[in-house]
Amino acid sequence: SSGINAEYGNLSQGDMAQNGRNGSSSEEEDEFMEVAEEIPLSTAEIEKEAEEARNEGNTAYKQRNYYAAIKSYTTAINLLPEHAAYYGNRSAAYMMVSNFGSALSDAAKSVE
Repeated sequence: SSGINAEYGNLSQGDMAQNGRNGSSSEEEDEFMEVAEEIPLSTAEIEKEAEEARNEGNTAYKQRNYYAAIKSYTTAINLLPEHAAYYGNRSAAYMMVSNFGSALSDAAKSVE
């Protein structure tokens, strides 16, 4: 893993074992990964992830997999809640599964 490579350079698994390491992650590396997961994404990264989720939703919708579409649109909304089009997309998917209350709610949010 990257923490081990940084600590030991380009040592092989055998070399690491001789140095008391077997290639498994250390507590220090685990702590680093926990902190790395908490680093906020840039605006561009958030927008990219939201668009990817929307595109997945669109694909699922076209395949008539409306629950998967709802899940993907929800991911996009959670990333960019101010993006009105995502609510419109999810509203349409809700309509297709006869969840009219949620469809109406999302439709209203899409035109705010």
